[in-house]
Amino acid sequence: MTVELCAAFCHSALANGTALMGVQYGRECYCGNVLNTGSTPAPADDCDFPCGGNGDEYCGAGSRLNLYRFIPASSSSSSSTALSSSTSSSSPTKSSVSSSASTSNSSSKTTSTVKTSSSSTSTSGPPRPTVSGYTYDGMTTESCAGNCSAYAYFGTEYGRECYCGASLMPSTTPATTDNQCAIPCSGNSSQVCGDRSKISVWYSADASKAHGAPRVVGGNANYTYHGCVAEPSGARALAGGMIAGNGMTVQQCLAWAAGNGFRYAGLEYARECYGGNAIAAAARNQTDASCSMTCAGDVTAYCGGSGLLTTYVMNVTAVSRGMR
Repeated sequence: MTVELCAAFCHSALANGTALMGVQYGRECYCGNVLNTGSTPAPADDCDFPCGGNGDEYCGAGSRLNLYRFIPASSSSSSSTALSSSTSSSSPTKSSVSSSASTSNSSSKTTSTVKTSSSSTSTSGPPRPTVSGYTYDGMTTESCAGNCSAYAYFGTEYGRECYCGASLMPSTTPATTDNQCAIPCSGNSSQVCGDRSKISVWYSADASKAHGAPRVVGGNANYTYHGCVAEPSGARALAGGMIAGNGMTVQQCLAWAAGNGFRYAGLEYARECYGGNAIAAAARNQTDASCSMTCAGDVTAYCGGSGLLTTYVMNVTAVSRGMR
């Protein structure tokens, strides 16, 4: 991810007029016409994650977006109460906001796929067990396939939504007929992109993507799985330190935590690793299934979720060896 890649993606998907784009967590891109009501300005210094594709640029942070506004080429000037003004359509303006939710994220590649089930329905949301989806007004089957090129499955829903995964959720069931997926893709009306609570599912023939269903890693010689924990409001469940990276795995996080002598380790939002000697009292236990994002570096393992930590606690034997 880079700022330019996000800008190109969002700008190509939007109609004429003012539009917003934002980069977050070093690798995510969001597009939209308005900010969600829960978004508030934050200090620019809060956005300190380097972009995954360009270490000289910043791409937001945890729950922080570097926000940009496109200025139509026909405009000679513009102003906004939320963002500074700009007169160049090729130089978006930047701000930082704290956001609880956004509209879309994507990357763009290509992949070959074979269709295995043209329609599916889920009783608990779209079958997207491993990564979050993205939404935009130029959706096509090909663009979704490109976004999901690293995964065995991808699916389009409601005309403009795309989801990826290593497998389908167990609660997902086939629709009665293919005709139940009848909404044209927003970017190509000759294609079908699912329907309301129905997803057009495709499967990749590339055997390297057949990772199997993701799992909760039980731990290693030093740590044991402790559970899924929700971050407390305005604080961290584990406040001893953190690392983040697009190659994050459970074992990488546990090795880092052990090297720093932390009693607890936790993984959040696929790419973040936290450590500490106690879990904050205000943190609350969640069901194991709530931590449903797979690790950025290992799609077969779970690494927390949005505001959720897959946590591990140091074994007694490790403590007795003086690691604590």
